[in-house]
Amino acid sequence: MARSSGLKTWVLGLALVVLFCLAAPAPAQEAAKPGNAKKAEPAAAAPAPAPEAAKSMTVWQQVWNAGMIEYVIILVSIAATTLIIDNMWKIRVATAMPPDIVAESQKLMKERAYNDVLTMCQSKPSYFSNVLQSGLLKLRHDFSAVQEAVNDAIDKGAAAMHSRINTLSFLAKISPMLGLLGTVIGMISAFGNIARASALNKPELLAQGVSQALITTATGLIVALPVMLFYFILRDRVNRIVLQVESTVSDMLEPFRPTRKG
Repeated sequence: MARSSGLKTWVLGLALVVLFCLAAPAPAQEAAKPGNAKKAEPAAAAPAPAPEAAKSMTVWQQVWNAGMIEYVIILVSIAATTLIIDNMWKIRVATAMPPDIVAESQKLMKERAYNDVLTMCQSKPSYFSNVLQSGLLKLRHDFSAVQEAVNDAIDKGAAAMHSRINTLSFLAKISPMLGLLGTVIGMISAFGNIARASALNKPELLAQGVSQALITTATGLIVALPVMLFYFILRDRVNRIVLQVESTVSDMLEPFRPTRKG
């Protein structure tokens, strides 16, 4: 539930930022200012430096001038990078199944020191210890109850890990959408500038405006592709951890399975 509410908070926050970007007024053109009315004629007489200025812009300057949607994409990339580092560190076999706890549990199970295993699982919680503890607490019941408790604990832990990485999937899917939105807004602004400009400057303004508008689509894809890649890597890691925990705990509880007679 906590992860679900956290994801809703992410969605609401991004939606508010996008709405703010759409509501923000576009920067005024220099030629429209009253104080620059006299400077407009010399600029129109010498349009040649404009293409050179556009060519001299660095990639970072183009990104910086792409608009508010681009800033949102940058924030998404920072959030995604933070989540990737955090999940790559926390979703590991060594974290879900600490080797010392697994080895000690197997040793105590062979010695039939079940109370000691329960005590250790309670004092050192992990995905493995939680699953094993759930099964041990049902040993006084039928073995079917033990299996049900183990399966419930496995599903609960798997759902928690999948919930952690689902945010990456959401960020990977929303980044290209934000990029496309920024491109559409940039194209509208570019064609609006062309409509207000003189006939001689239209080709230069069109090329520069379209190039600037496409920056958001490019950065949205650049953010989405590696984030989606890490999402698939983490998803496969979660599946391997779940299978390994299930196999290890099942082997440890196998002696309690009733044998069939006849």
